[in-house]
Amino acid sequence: MSINAWSLKMRLLVKAIVLMGFIAILAIGFKSSCAFSQKPVVTNPVQAVAPVKADTTEQIDPIEALAGKWDSKCSDKGCVMFTDVLIGDPDHPADLEHPEYITIAVAINRSDRKPAYFAFYVPADADHSKGVIITFAKTKRDGNHWKSDVDKNTVSQLDFNSCDQESCVARVHPEILSSDGKPNIDLLEEFLNSDHILFLYIKEGQPYRTIKALFPFQRDYKHLMETELKPTTP
Repeated sequence: MSINAWSLKMRLLVKAIVLMGFIAILAIGFKSSCAFSQKPVVTNPVQAVAPVKADTTEQIDPIEALAGKWDSKCSDKGCVMFTDVLIGDPDHPADLEHPEYITIAVAINRSDRKPAYFAFYVPADADHSKGVIITFAKTKRDGNHWKSDVDKNTVSQLDFNSCDQESCVARVHPEILSSDGKPNIDLLEEFLNSDHILFLYIKEGQPYRTIKALFPFQRDYKHLMETELKPTTP
């Protein structure tokens, strides 16, 4: 084995050990919040807490209100889907008076109908050197309850590309490196087949976590593929 190959292997090993510690933090934080994972975080507090008028003709689905929809903007080159994730966990409850969000953006090419990039916008006071850690989970029934099982093979630490006064952004290709050096993680595959995406970042030495249900993305992505990005007949 060459020196460079050995050095790369050791860096991956060290990184994997560090990230496994973060997985433990994620697991502990969300173990006590199975109900929280079943009722996704509020991405639009006003919509979620607003009373329904008596004469309304359309009833608001509380789960839909909590999960939050994905918006999209399209141009000749393609579309960008985006949503906000309210930051909050059992250790750091969300402040609805001064909420903070992680914004997810997915850019999709019109030409091949495939993602061009995924971008994750984290509050600017996050530790710039640590980036943001993402992983995915699936929900399973456990007796009379539900639990979210974190897929350790989908853990990845994303470096920030840039930071400004508003946020730090990690913009990545549709395939990213896993923390343990295994085959790349296909982000679109995970977004379409997982139940949740989990985030962890560090601020002032403390881990901040949040979780986002993915069923609204799966629904809105399907709709986008069948409408705006529907293949054109030659």
